Amino acid sequence: MRYGMVIDLKRCSGCKTCSVVCKVANNIPNDIIWNRVLTEGGNAPDTAGGTWGNPEMQHWPVACQHCENPACTKVCPVGATWKDEQTGIVRQDYDKCIGCRMCMAACPYNARTFNWNDPVRATGASYGDARVPERARGVMEKCTLCKERTDEGDEPMCVRCCPADARIFGDLDDPNSEINAKIKELGAKLVVSRAARDVHAKFLLRNGADDVIYPEKQTASWAAVRYSSDHVFDYIKLTPDHSIYETAVPESWVGRTVVQLAVRQKYRINILAIKRSGTLEPLPGPNHTFQSDETLLILGDDRDIQRFLHV
Repeated sequence: MRYGMVIDLKRCSGCKTCSVVCKVANNIPNDIIWNRVLTEGGNAPDTAGGTWGNPEMQHWPVACQHCENPACTKVCPVGATWKDEQTGIVRQDYDKCIGCRMCMAACPYNARTFNWNDPVRATGASYGDARVPERARGVMEKCTLCKERTDEGDEPMCVRCCPADARIFGDLDDPNSEINAKIKELGAKLVVSRAARDVHAKFLLRNGADDVIYPEKQTASWAAVRYSSDHVFDYIKLTPDHSIYETAVPESWVGRTVVQLAVRQKYRINILAIKRSGTLEPLPGPNHTFQSDETLLILGDDRDIQRFLHV
């Protein structure tokens, strides 16, 4: 048996019912969310993406992925988190946890949360499933796939309550299960993951992700459309090794133009935009003369960027 969950993003409306019922069922305190619903446009809830006049809204439900090869279990020094070989669920022992937060740092999905303070709940009392253990100050917590429910053959609460039927839970090892039928219907392979950093993107690809969506690529696309030129992608292929940096204009650049410096040829970086007085503006053109009070938004391979930053 190997439990898994498929989320059909075409059906997900971003209503956050999954977040609410998860919080209630698992007695989750204030300021902690196990089941997050992110959007493409920014870190604030329900931030639209796209471009001016053509907005888009894409919701990304994110929780513990119960990885096939979980990084968190490898770094825990006391064995407080481990992979249940019978179900595939990544478990957590709250009594063993020493609060070192190594698992939190290792998780590429930012799916683990830490109780920095004594738990406070809006109701003033505990709620939800009485079988769920309470977590004290100084321990980690995360999605358990509603262990108390799934141990008895029931579905996680987020699956049971999703009004759009976007979530399917079941046994990945059963070829006749509903979840495998859904995977076949959607043409899914393993996972399309959203990574927090370049290093996470590399980790996810190495551990079986078919594709990775990472902020550098999104930001580069957005900046190129809004501030630079679509043609930036004619001569650069974005990979997990690319990053975007903000950096001050080098002193040796002040008073010189893009053409004079041969920026792309010499430094192998791309200037996406310029920040003046805290506001991003499009690069005026190849004859733009750099000023000392400007900040550059640059895109490039990590090695080229590091080489440029240390010139």
